[in-house]
Amino acid sequence: MIGYEYATIKYFFSNIYLIFRELEPSFPEKQYQIFSHDLKKKLHRSWQFYLTITVVVLPFLALELTDILKYKFFNGSTPPYFYLFEKTFWSFSLDIINTIIQYSLLLFLAVIIWIMIELATILNELDKKYSICINVFDSREIGGLKPLRNFVLSIVSRYFITLTLVIISYESLIESMFSNVMLRHKAIIPCEIIILSLMILIGLIIFLKEQKLISHLIDKNVNYELNEIYRNYKEIYDKILEINSNLNDDENKRELENLNIKMNFFEKKEIRIKEILSKEFDPKTISVFIITTLPSIITLIKEINEIMNQ
Repeated sequence: MIGYEYATIKYFFSNIYLIFRELEPSFPEKQYQIFSHDLKKKLHRSWQFYLTITVVVLPFLALELTDILKYKFFNGSTPPYFYLFEKTFWSFSLDIINTIIQYSLLLFLAVIIWIMIELATILNELDKKYSICINVFDSREIGGLKPLRNFVLSIVSRYFITLTLVIISYESLIESMFSNVMLRHKAIIPCEIIILSLMILIGLIIFLKEQKLISHLIDKNVNYELNEIYRNYKEIYDKILEINSNLNDDENKRELENLNIKMNFFEKKEIRIKEILSKEFDPKTISVFIITTLPSIITLIKEINEIMNQ
């Protein structure tokens, strides 16, 4: 599972710059250079990175420390450390390895959550701060935004797959980290359920936020292009009315033919733009999201039912 989390993080950093570089032609003038500089700064000096890691890891750490303190000072149950049962070098080493693995899982999961938050922030800035123009003749690629949408979907899907794996290993993780059966049933498991439920909720919110921002980018550009087309329609229509009053003039006839050609061009352009609008909500994207999200929700519900039945 650690390997999968690491692969997700590596996938993000290996592709994030390439994905946005494909959008470079959509940026006017030198805005892409500004965006690229801000992107590098955001990914290398982000206070949200440290905050996310703290928020994700700290509750687990606090629960474990509470368990240890109860054992040490209040005659609590013995924490599940090998060294407390057999004071040898090997048992101590196993405890260290076990702790490193457990918190590595949490750390990498926190990094993935941070990645999703940063993606939402980047898309929000892309929408509010920059004036990108999508390629209206690229309906198959949603005006050039399809790689970005697929990238976001891939990150979110990987997050939920990771979360599902975390929940599947839930019982062993809790047992190894948080003490005895009685304590788990009374306090720890409900707390863990809340944390895992919040992680699922965070994933859902971020995905919906990202899809909304991408849709807004599409709408904004499509509406702008449609308004330009309608403005051109009006200009052509006014000229046609003017020419129709004097069709005997050969020059006016040629002008009328040119206007008809322009009208056909703008009609085709309008059709292509509306094709982009029709692909704003991609059924495939929704299907993949549901398929990768449901297992984590179902698995968590299953864990809750098992706890309630004990």
